[in-house]
Amino acid sequence: MDLRPIGNGPLDIALIAYPYVSNFNDIYPLILEDDITVRIVRSPRELGEPHLVILPGSKNVVASLSG
Repeated sequence: MDLRPIGNGPLDIALIAYPYVSNFNDIYPLILEDDITVRIVRSPRELGEPHLVILPGSKNVVASLSG
């Protein structure tokens, strides 16, 4: 998964990337919007103060939450 921010808009969206993320392609419609930036976040210090946080699906919920 590419960890660089996607987009360059003023609306900051943080996508929490846990170890077994699934359905990552569900965010593609957001990428098409000019006023949105989607950041992939792997640690609490990367979170900052986004306007919105997305918790994607997981292929292994128990392992994702314990990691």
